[in-house]
Amino acid sequence: MAGTPTCKKIIIATVIVFLLQIFFTRQATEQDYAHVLDRIEERSLDRPTPSVQVPYATPDEPDTEALRAEELEYLMWSRPEISVIQEWFELDTDKVLSGQVWRLFTTALLHNRYSVMHILFNMLGFYWFGRSLESQYGSREFMLFYVVAAVLASLAFVGIQLLTGERVPGIGASGAVMGVICLFTMWNPGYTIRVYFLFPIQMRFLLAIYVIYDLHPLLLQLSGTAPNTGVAHAAHLGGLAFGYLYWRNGWELESKYNRVASRFQRVKHSKRAPSSSGSAHRPKRHVSQPAQAAKHKLDEKVDAILAKISIEGEQSLSDKERRILEDASKLYRKRP
Repeated sequence: MAGTPTCKKIIIATVIVFLLQIFFTRQATEQDYAHVLDRIEERSLDRPTPSVQVPYATPDEPDTEALRAEELEYLMWSRPEISVIQEWFELDTDKVLSGQVWRLFTTALLHNRYSVMHILFNMLGFYWFGRSLESQYGSREFMLFYVVAAVLASLAFVGIQLLTGERVPGIGASGAVMGVICLFTMWNPGYTIRVYFLFPIQMRFLLAIYVIYDLHPLLLQLSGTAPNTGVAHAAHLGGLAFGYLYWRNGWELESKYNRVASRFQRVKHSKRAPSSSGSAHRPKRHVSQPAQAAKHKLDEKVDAILAKISIEGEQSLSDKERRILEDASKLYRKRP
C-alpha cells in the first residue's frame, strides 16, 4: 500500500477504532437493555398478526411481563458491557435528527466487536478495490469519495428508518465499501474475481447479485413485512447508488472542495484584514475615503490569491492574478 496512502490510513483508523470499541466499555444497566427491548417490542407490534393459527400452539396467553424479565436477564448476562465508543459514534437516527450529524460518517469506522468477520470482510473488499481507484483518482479525491459515500449511505439508512418507523442503530463501513465496489465495477465490468477463492465471477454479475440481495429485503421492509436480517440494506444501496452516479456524471469532488475551502479562506481573511493592517503603532495620517476603499479592495484580492496558493499551489494562478500580486508588492513597498 506504499502508493495508496488513503487506503492505508482508512484501514489503520478503522482497526484502531475497532480496538477502542473492545477496550473502552462501561457496565450495562437495566435501563440500557430495557430500551433495547422497547425497540424490539415496537417492531413486533408493527408486524401484522398471522391469520392462520398453528394447530399445536398453546391457547394460553403468554405472560409478557415474565417473558420480558427473562429476556432482560439474558441480555444482561450475555452482554454485560456496552462499548462507549459505539455509543458515541454509531448511526442512531434520533440522535442524528437532534443534531449529532457526525454519526453519519463515524458509523463507517465502527464494526461489530463480537465478530471479527464483519471488519475483516469490509476491509478486505476496501483493500482489493480501493487501491486501484486511489491510483486512478489520486489520494485526496479518493478520500473525499469514501467520506461522501459513507455519509450518503447513512442518509439512505436514516431515510428508510423515517419511512418505516424503525429505530435500530447501525454500524459498519459496508455502505461506503459498496460505493467503492460499484465504482470499481463501472470501470472494470469484466474483471474476474474468485468468490471464496474458488468460484470465478465477473464484477458486473457480482454487482447485480449485491443489488438483488439488498433490494429484496428493502422492498419487504417498505411493504411492512420488516425482515430481521441484521443487515443495513438501505445503506448498501445508498453507497451503490452514489458510486454509480459518481461514475455516470464524471463528478470531481476535489475541485468542489477546493472552491468551498477557498471561499471560506477569503471570508476568514476579509474579516481579519481591518485588524491586521499593522497600523496601530504608526502615526495617524489622513487618507481619503476613495483611497482607503481602494486599499481595502486590493488587500481583499491579495488575501484571496494567497488563500488560493495555500490550497492549490502557485501554478494554479492566472496571469491576471500574478499581475495583481506584482502590483501589490510594489505598492506595499511604498507604504510608510
